[in-house]
Amino acid sequence: MKPTGISVVAMVAAFAFCGVAASTSSANPPLACYKAEHDEFGATGNYKNATCTEKTAVLKGEYVLAEPLLLMKEDLWCAKINPVVGPPGTGQYENSTCTTKKENGEYTEVIVQPPPSTGLPDISLALGGVYPLHLNFSSETVKMMLENTFGGVLDGEGLHVLYLISESTALGTYRATFSRVGRGTEKCFNTGVEERGEVLTEGSFHIVYTSLAGSAQGLQLGTLYLLKELTGPTEIICPVSGDRVKMKGSLIGSLNLSGTTEATQLTGIKGVLNGTEGKPAIRAYWNDAGTALLAKLQNNFEAPGFEEANLVVEGESEATALEGKMFVLTNR
Repeated sequence: MKPTGISVVAMVAAFAFCGVAASTSSANPPLACYKAEHDEFGATGNYKNATCTEKTAVLKGEYVLAEPLLLMKEDLWCAKINPVVGPPGTGQYENSTCTTKKENGEYTEVIVQPPPSTGLPDISLALGGVYPLHLNFSSETVKMMLENTFGGVLDGEGLHVLYLISESTALGTYRATFSRVGRGTEKCFNTGVEERGEVLTEGSFHIVYTSLAGSAQGLQLGTLYLLKELTGPTEIICPVSGDRVKMKGSLIGSLNLSGTTEATQLTGIKGVLNGTEGKPAIRAYWNDAGTALLAKLQNNFEAPGFEEANLVVEGESEATALEGKMFVLTNR
């Protein structure tokens, strides 16, 4: 199976995420489009807009595509231009601490704004709705792959997920079942339903910021999942080969809110997470305190320790609200 995209539905099902506390591991802001710091002559960026899609003819744009590396003061970071453009380049410095000036350097200063003080986005029922809100997704054909940096570990076909939001919050819970999970022709499972190769998971999902750079739709959002470790009686077993797979850590994916606003009444929600060779496309996020953190999913499969892993599900699917209920996503 070619690793393509993963739906929000599939991300929520990403092997038993629970709890709402974000990881305490710190992380730099991700590679994104940021406002460039001005020098004594004016703007230094090579893009006109906050999505870094319109280049300028000369280096007088307000924005630059870069990866922040070092917090210098307040919201000012030393960042590496990505890609390095030149000659002429856009960077003002030759080193990653932005202390040695160099024309057409690889590094520059960017401004990283914290998320709004209103906190993380909330999922709220539209006017007249009554909690709880259930979102449902079911497919007998959607494919998945659990892979680490050394290649595929498990694949599966079929997924059923039920979300539950009991109040206006950025947090919800879910229960998910992957079907026909295995390695080649061998079925693997953690629920005892060997003939279907079922892997049962449940936990929580959490809406977070994945970029502070902004876009035509506002700040970029994602869904963070924290893994309740699959180990002992909950780990995945392949009884014929004797293989066992343990899982722990966290995973994050983007939300697809294109064309919507805070006032848009939604009947479902979509999203995509891309990843290859055991590495997810998005790892950095911001919590409600405005702190940059890092998500990391890991598995233990035929190895003495845990390795970085990723869950890939084909396509983009939509979890739809039951009972005809509608909801909005606010504080975004």
